Amino acid sequence: MRTPYAVPALAAVVLAAGASERMGRAKALLDWHGRPLVRWQAEALVHAGAAPVVVVTGHAAEAVTLALVGAPVRIAHNADYRAGRATSVAVGVGALPEDVAGILIVNVDQPLTRRVLTALRRAWLASPEAIVRPSYLGAHGHPDIFPAGVRDELCAVTEAGEGLRSVLRAHRARVRDVPVPYPEVLRDLNTPPDYAAAQAADGP
Repeated sequence: MRTPYAVPALAAVVLAAGASERMGRAKALLDWHGRPLVRWQAEALVHAGAAPVVVVTGHAAEAVTLALVGAPVRIAHNADYRAGRATSVAVGVGALPEDVAGILIVNVDQPLTRRVLTALRRAWLASPEAIVRPSYLGAHGHPDIFPAGVRDELCAVTEAGEGLRSVLRAHRARVRDVPVPYPEVLRDLNTPPDYAAAQAADGP
């Protein structure tokens, strides 16, 4: 039985390959409401109807893979993760089947919530050829949903070319900002203080 949030054509890529240098430990393995953060992200996306969900591993790949045992996700390893996030975008998007209609891309350190996913899903259904992203009080948030038509560009992003920003710039007219009253769309768990502050805030 499908959940109310099911969108079979919407795939997702979770970028979980980074070395987490500012955090001092693997962000993918941080405890988030009783689960490893990477598993929280994957399960939130699966519950929202994303299929398939691809998790890109790199640093601490074995531990991250173990944290996902039993989760209905695909794992794509990025052996070149030290070269930057753009390499993980290319690996993750490249691991998706050809028939997806939309591609949601999120960093593992940007914890998702059901209410944000619901708002973005609705916006994406209304404008499936747009690039959909949330905004809070005028500030651009995450995650982004890209139409399948820019898949080749996503696979070709580079660090020198500013990664996903290059795709957003190239298709500025197709970007649809979705205002939401949820500050968590701006949340990034980059450092221990960021993590502590997010844990203290309202949970997902």
